[in-house]
Amino acid sequence: SDAVRFKVGSVSNGELLYSGSFDCGVLTPWTGQLNEGAVATFSVYDDGYFDDPYYLFVEIENGGTDTWHIQLNQQCPTDSEHVYTISFLADSENPKSIVVGMQESQDPWASQLWQTVDIDGADLYSLDFTSSRTDPTNMLRFNLGNNTIPFYLDDVQVIDRSAASVKSKQFDF
Repeated sequence: SDAVRFKVGSVSNGELLYSGSFDCGVLTPWTGQLNEGAVATFSVYDDGYFDDPYYLFVEIENGGTDTWHIQLNQQCPTDSEHVYTISFLADSENPKSIVVGMQESQDPWASQLWQTVDIDGADLYSLDFTSSRTDPTNMLRFNLGNNTIPFYLDDVQVIDRSAASVKSKQFDF
């Protein structure tokens, strides 16, 4: 049978990601991808950098020559004409431009969103977009390459503003 995914803890209406706060202390279900000779290390730490027990730190030794040479990805399905808000806490040791994308997970790699976000200090960053197609295998991508500036990330959310509700159930243990 197919795997059944569920979320534990506080869930917002329309939330699509799993472990956007890295609360399990591991990178999974996120994947780090290095392209064109880029070299980086993806590490989840628990020392409360963003006043949250867990966060992701990306140490970049060789950023390659384009932002997509270092990627952080998670599957994030989209529905045509739905409005989405992507938000995340981020920081870098110096100002850093990243690209946030919503993209097909296979060739031709068509993007519904490919937007530059300038990270300049620890802050909550947010952007909105309307999906142009239904794609159950769509990937949320943080493109972090093209420099060696380290990057911090936490509390990533993709909210489907067109969703009506979230089902919840209380379990007794």
